[in-house]
Amino acid sequence: MKNLTFMTVALALLFTAGNAHGQFFQTEPNHSFEAAFRTIDRPDLRDTSPVVINGNTGGTILRVDDATDLNSGLGVDLDYVFKTQDNSQYEIRGFFTDWETHSARTGSDLRSPFIPGVGFRQFDVNYQSEMYNLEMNRRQDIFNGASWLVGVRYMALNEQVDFVGTGFVGGPGGALPLTVTSTTEARNPMLGLQMGGEGRVYLVHGVHLEFDGKAALFSNSARQTSAAFSNFTAPAIRQGSNNDATTMLEYSVRLHYDLLVNKCSMFVGYEGMYLSGVAIAPRQIPTGVLIDDNDNLYFNGISVGLAFKR
Repeated sequence: MKNLTFMTVALALLFTAGNAHGQFFQTEPNHSFEAAFRTIDRPDLRDTSPVVINGNTGGTILRVDDATDLNSGLGVDLDYVFKTQDNSQYEIRGFFTDWETHSARTGSDLRSPFIPGVGFRQFDVNYQSEMYNLEMNRRQDIFNGASWLVGVRYMALNEQVDFVGTGFVGGPGGALPLTVTSTTEARNPMLGLQMGGEGRVYLVHGVHLEFDGKAALFSNSARQTSAAFSNFTAPAIRQGSNNDATTMLEYSVRLHYDLLVNKCSMFVGYEGMYLSGVAIAPRQIPTGVLIDDNDNLYFNGISVGLAFKR
């Protein structure tokens, strides 16, 4: 019910704001569409704690920051804008980005603080993170080349980290194969309002620079689930959740080159996003903590795409 009330108020604001400004500018209605390919980097945990230890020497074989060093995420960004006669612009934008990394270590006696009390011959770590975004904005021209926006935005940051140890244990019939798995999931469904602005500067004929910035405040219903089990034992499950505020700052700079004047352009851009107050999967593993949603993440990378207008 609270989310429904929030959406009703937000949509009313979105589609009624800016009418007074729009009455002073008149233009032909048009449509525009952008499609971009993105490669986005994100930081590791900057944590040198051990994940895998040599049981014979006590030396660290794999650290947390190495196991969580996600490769650059790949994704797509789609943006549709309808511009009315009074220069109001209604925008729908969505993007998706995926990160994943895998680490494996082998040895005669591998130990891990995440699966204590057991020795393994092989230890695997897999860490995956996905980000989804859908937003609806109303933009309004301030003057030629500049506009402000207000909008409703939904984002989701979903993560999973798996620790899998394999080896053997003694039994009545001799050594028996052993597999122990620890799986932790973190979910961050975020719904909120955002405001921002966009500017455009024409450099030479057929070439222009676009830059925009946004700030958003979300309600984040973060939750996590951790489960540890083996081929001899039932899962031990630990869960936690928390409703809290998450803030976001986002910016982008794009250089456009016209392929067809006022019809089609190609662009290359740089973008960044700062999220404050989210739950990431590796932070949820320590026992005794139901949920930790206090992490801050900075994403940045490049995008390449095409823009169409008619």
